[in-house]
Amino acid sequence: MDSTKLKSTEAVGGGVLANLGVSRGRWDVGIYYQGTSLEYEIEVPQLSGETEKANVMLTEYGLSVGYRF
Repeated sequence: MDSTKLKSTEAVGGGVLANLGVSRGRWDVGIYYQGTSLEYEIEVPQLSGETEKANVMLTEYGLSVGYRF
């Protein structure tokens, strides 16, 4: 199968964004988490000879710092 001919016709997914923070004066400090799951309409060949839809799961987390002017 030529991988250059694979095209996505549809992407379906959803996600969660959560942020928890503290403000003191003009400073904001917090942590965040973001999780996203997408399913593409691309048939991916498996070693067994069958095909499956491509699934992508993304996760981000980190520290946020802000200053209000």
